[in-house]
Amino acid sequence: MLQTINYQKEIQTKLAKRLLDMLILQMLNRKPMHGYQIITETRKDYGVYCGPSKIYPLLATLEKKGYLNSTWSMTTDKPRKIFSITTVGKNTLKFTEDSLNNICKNLKAP
Repeated sequence: MLQTINYQKEIQTKLAKRLLDMLILQMLNRKPMHGYQIITETRKDYGVYCGPSKIYPLLATLEKKGYLNSTWSMTTDKPRKIFSITTVGKNTLKFTEDSLNNICKNLKAP
């Protein structure tokens, strides 16, 4: 039983890491966030810790592709770069969700 639970956790972790860019788009589709929020939400929601050295380059890549916009927030002691999803990002997220749903549907087919 313990081996099965460990294997299931391993599969969930692998999937989350492979789909990290889409998980970030999904989180930002709910609300704009800064990098540290994304790190903590990823850990809380998906059980995967991805540190700054993984998240910030990925955010830069997503922004370069046009999936995200960023603005600086000066409302706290420390300036924070706030990321939000663009229309292109929303369209990409929708396409990915549809593709994954189709794959899952085919996995269930006899």
